[in-house]
Formats: sequence, structure tokens, C-alpha cells
Amino acid sequence: MNPTRMQNIRAATEDLVKNIWSTCPQCDCPGFVIVDVKRGLLCGGCSAPTDEILAYVYACQKCAYKEEREPSETRAYAGAEMCERCNP
Repeated sequence: MNPTRMQNIRAATEDLVKNIWSTCPQCDCPGFVIVDVKRGLLCGGCSAPTDEILAYVYACQKCAYKEEREPSETRAYAGAEMCERCNP
């Protein structure tokens, strides 16, 4: 009956359903999910790498196929506020 716990259970269920519907492009097995992230989106001010996400690494749990995909909110550069050099 805990509302916070119920929200967490709902979010976990939604993630599970999303993962089931995400199939591998190579073997068509469900569970093609994000296993890692590549960081290093370049700063728009000084072109130094930042800690912002450059790409997500997806992998199949059955055939081990991997693929990098850009985030849906793709940006050419990170803002200077996210850069350690421009905004220490």
C-alpha cells in the first residue's frame, strides 16, 4: 500500500515491457537493451570532450551483437556549462 513503492514497481514493469519489445536487429530475440554508454560529447565552446553522452551501446543477450546509437536528444555539441575546461 506504499505509494512510493507502487510507483517503483510500475516503473520497473514498464522497463521490462519496453525491453521485451526491443528486439535484436540480427537474431530478432527480445532484450536488445542498453548495456553501456559512451561519453565524450564535444564542448561547443572549446571542443574538449565532456562527460555528456555521445552514444548508447545496445547489446543482444542471446547472440552478443552490439550496436551504438545516438541519444534521441541528439546534439552536435555539449553546452559550455557541462565542460570542465569552460566551467570548472
